[in-house]
Amino acid sequence: MSCRAAAVEGEANAALLRLLAGWLGLPEARVSWEHAGRTPAKQLAVEGIDDDEIGRRLADASSDRGPTPPIPSPRSRNR
Repeated sequence: MSCRAAAVEGEANAALLRLLAGWLGLPEARVSWEHAGRTPAKQLAVEGIDDDEIGRRLADASSDRGPTPPIPSPRSRNR
C-alpha cells in the first residue's frame, strides 16, 4: 500500500489508519499502530474482530469499491 499524505508529523500514518479503519468498517479508535515509525514496515492492532474477519473485510473492500479516493489529512482540511 502506498500513501500520498506527507510523511510529516505522522500524517501518512494517520491517513493509512483512517483508510484501513474505513475498509474494516470500524471506528478509528479500534484500530491503532503497534509499530509505525519512519520505516515502510508497519503493524496494526485491531480490536473486536479476529484475523479471519479482518481478511474477509479487506477482501470485500478491495473487490467492492475499486480504487479508493484519497483521504484528506486533518492539516489539509483546516486550511
